[in-house]
Amino acid sequence: LLRQADYDAEFDLRLRARADAVRPVLEEVARGDAAEANSAMRKNAVAMLGTAGNDGSVDVLAPLLADERPELRANAIRSLGRISTPRAAATLETRLDAPDLRPTEGTIIVRSLAGIGRTESVAPIRRFRNRLASEAKSRPGTPGELERIDEVLRRIERLRD
Repeated sequence: LLRQADYDAEFDLRLRARADAVRPVLEEVARGDAAEANSAMRKNAVAMLGTAGNDGSVDVLAPLLADERPELRANAIRSLGRISTPRAAATLETRLDAPDLRPTEGTIIVRSLAGIGRTESVAPIRRFRNRLASEAKSRPGTPGELERIDEVLRRIERLRD
């Protein structure tokens, strides 16, 4: 399964049904501890933890947010968003404040936090939005990103009311 490049909704359901059995293997591959696992398998394991992972998987995914490979970072962000626990959200919120965060990854984090819908996310999202706005002149496409972030903020703030 880890060798598959993509998987469909049916695969996702089967993975969820066997989550307890496959989670330890996925975590081992995601950490890079499995000798037979190649880079693509590791990337897939990180993505699959979004379905099969639990709050304990946050410890495996958190260090990957600073990995040198963009695809591993992006999959870790999405998986933390799908795990959706307060600890997963707090990990994403912390990363959103990192000075070395790339704008593209920040927008992926914002989308993940929007899916979680935690009101505590408003402050880090707003700080990221302000940082992105200050770079707007040097980045094409930023106004559209800012509008999407503003919509996320409005949605999460409505949960507070």
